[in-house]
Formats: sequence, structure tokens, C-alpha cells
Amino acid sequence: MNKRKFKISDLTGAVLMAAAALFLAGALSFSHSPRSTETAAQRTGREVEKRMAVLDSFMEKALSCEPDQWLDMGDVPSDIVIYRYVDDTLKSWNNQFTVMNDDIGNKLMFERLSNNRGSILSPLAAVGEETGYYNFGPKWYLARSAVRDKTRVIGGLEIINTSVGTVGNARLHLDGKFSVEPLSYPGGSVVELKGQPVFKILFEQYSSRPSSTNSVLVWFSLLCYVIATIVILCGRPTLRGYLIMMLALVASMSALTVWGRALQGSTRIFSPSLYADGWFMNSLGYAIIVILALFLAVLYTYIIRSEIFRFILRKNKTTRARIAAILFLLAIIGIIAFGVILFRSIILNSSITLELYKLNELTPYTAVVYVSFIALLLSIPLLLHLFFTSLETLHGIRVNVFSRRMRVLFAVLAGAAFIALAAITGSRKEQDTVDIWANRLSMDRDIALELQLRQVENSIAADRLIGSLSFLEGGVGMIVNRVLESYLF
Repeated sequence: MNKRKFKISDLTGAVLMAAAALFLAGALSFSHSPRSTETAAQRTGREVEKRMAVLDSFMEKALSCEPDQWLDMGDVPSDIVIYRYVDDTLKSWNNQFTVMNDDIGNKLMFERLSNNRGSILSPLAAVGEETGYYNFGPKWYLARSAVRDKTRVIGGLEIINTSVGTVGNARLHLDGKFSVEPLSYPGGSVVELKGQPVFKILFEQYSSRPSSTNSVLVWFSLLCYVIATIVILCGRPTLRGYLIMMLALVASMSALTVWGRALQGSTRIFSPSLYADGWFMNSLGYAIIVILALFLAVLYTYIIRSEIFRFILRKNKTTRARIAAILFLLAIIGIIAFGVILFRSIILNSSITLELYKLNELTPYTAVVYVSFIALLLSIPLLLHLFFTSLETLHGIRVNVFSRRMRVLFAVLAGAAFIALAAITGSRKEQDTVDIWANRLSMDRDIALELQLRQVENSIAADRLIGSLSFLEGGVGMIVNRVLESYLF
């Protein structure tokens, strides 16, 4: 019966290892295969035409609406932006361009405040009826305008985002080995929209940035590899197999770290702009790799627990059991301390919201962080079981860590720790932010401006448009423009 079990586990492990190798080979072939910019330009052109057709349909709906009605076009895709102007005044919009000034009207203005980063002339005013490739802040768009009577609609399709490295629109399926440049850029292949050149595709010959397909294959390879090692070790729980798996774990996690470094410019999870704290924990991806390595190391140790205690009981039982108990206790303390420090670090040094009561600010990265830390917490009961087994060998103390009462107690304590740590550290972060703002205001104090604001504060408070914009996601820019144009000029 045991022989059959070993054969099944060996076969399953071999199949999973083969799958991991195939996924990895596919990722490497995608990474090193030669690329044709002409082929990529043609493929991108077809995808652009499809997306622009969607944009045109939304623009036509916007033109068909009554001028005094708010745009209600359902769920507009996140890569499409629609602005509708009536008499050169922005009346409604879906999504937002990355510009501070959206005023396209021609009027003489005298600035009360000087802002070297701002401009009276909005870049949106340059958008014509022919589709063009425009840079609006950190993003590049294919944009055009359409006019009907007093209504003007400006629509844009996001192509690339340079705020975090250079990330292309995922709906265009642009390979990470290529870059998108304006038509004035030398070389490359031209992407055409209905026969009209719009931008160029260039092959980054020396770029080490993996493509999105490459990244997905690597993650599948890692998943198959992890499951395979667990299955193999469960089938053959020997100290020799354990040492081999630990060495393989170190090698695979090191390779993942190198791979993550290559992804820093193209994947947000490995970007320091999302999270960074020190030379090693310089991205959320690295933190997840460390958590995964710790969890697997503990899981491997727990799987071969019978062999470990057989080794302890073989010779010098008391001394070996005492050393094992101390090592397991130190591992528990170390994991708890590491988890607390890393959790606080992510709250203080990232843009990720971990306070679960702030529902509007939660993102998919919030779920990624909590799932990772839950995996780290799961290693604690495994180590506690090993620790109490060592104590049982020494003193006959028997504690069932996996009893119903202990499981409930651990879940309550872990949940309370998460909530308390997130609330206390998040409150400290907010207080630090307020202090920074207060210091800036005290250093940049402008008495004349304060007097002017005091004169218009009641008008601003009674402005219903500002109140409506405050409930919209991303409405800060609109509020700034409203205040500057209506009250500070």
C-alpha cells in the first residue's frame, strides 16, 4: 500500500515538475524570441482600431445627449476618457485626463497666484478633429474632438502610462519588448489608424523587461513547482529530501528576486512607487517572495516532523529535544517580529490602504497583502505544534494546537492583531501627513492670499458644484480648477 502511495506521489510530482519546466521554457522562449516591429505594428494597429471604434461610439452618445444633461453612458472602460463641453465650459465627463487645467476657452486671465508647474492654456485645447497622439502628464493618448452645435466632445484612448516605468494599455496586447514613441522618433514601424499614421513601435533590443505573457508563464511555473515539491516531500519525507528541497527553495527564490528586478519598470507590484523600505524590501513583490520562502520552509519542516523527532530520539534525546524546542521557539518569535515590522512598514511606506474600514480606498493590492500575511500566520501553528512536541519529549507536556478551542483562539488573536496594528499605524501615518501639511503651510504662508481666501470662503462653501465634485473619484483636479477660475482670479 505504501509502495503504491509513493508511486502515485512520485508520478504526480514528476508531472507537476514537467509542467513547471514547460511553463518556464515557454517564458524563456517568449523572452528571447526575435521580434518584428512591422508585425507588432500591424497587430497593434488592429487592436487600436477596435478600441477607437468603441471610443467613437461613446463620443457619438455624448454628442447626442441634451446639453443640460449629465452624461450617463453606463460603464465606460478605464482606458477611455470622454469630456463634453458646452460653450467651451466643461459640463460632464467619464474618467479623467491627467491634466490639471481642462479649460479650452479663449479668454484673457490674470493669475492671482503664480504656479510654475501650471499653465493657463490647457493641452486639451490643442486636440483637433483628426486623431492625434498627445501627451497629457504621465500618460499618452490617442485623442480627437467632435463638434455639434455648441457641444464639443473630446475623447481619448490611453496608450501608455509612464507614471510607473512605462506600462502599455493591456487591451492593446503590446509586448513588453516594444516601446511606443511619437512619429517624430527615428526608426521603428508606424502604427496606422484608417491609413493615418499615429505613432511608432520600436523594439527595445537591450531591454530586460519581460512581457506580460512571460510574467504569467513564470507565475504558473512557480505554482506548479511549489505544489510539486510539497507532493514529492509528502511522498518521501526524508531528511535528505528535505535538504534538497531547502536548497532548491533558496535557488528558486533567488531566481525570483532577479526576475523581479527586471520587472521593476513594467510591473507595479515590483515597483518602488507602490512600496519601498530599504535596500532589500524595495518593492511589494520582494516582500511577498520573502513571505513565501518563510512559509514554504516551515511547511517543509512540518512535513518531515516524524523524521526530525526520530532523529531526536535516536541519541542524546534530552539535549537534542531541548535544542529543537529552543530553535522552534526562536523561529516563532522571529516570524511574529518579522510580520509585525513588515506589516507596519507596508502601511507607513506604501500607497496601499490596509485599514479595512476605508472601503473606498481598498485596492487589489490590499487583498494581496492580507493573503500573504495570512500564509505567514499559518506557519505559526505549525511551529507551535513542533515546539509542543519537543516539550512533550522533554517533560511530557501535551498540547493539541489544532483543537477547536485553540484554532478559534488563534483566529481571534490574529484578527485582533491585524485590526489593531492597521488602525494604530494608519492613524500615525495620517498624523504624520497632517504635520507635513501644517509645516508646509507655515513655511509658505501668504498673508494676502489668506485675506483673499477669508473673503471668498463663504462663497466656496456655498458652491454646490464643488460639493458635488467632492463625492466623485478623482474630482480633486476639477475642484482646484473651479476654485482658481471662479474665486482666485
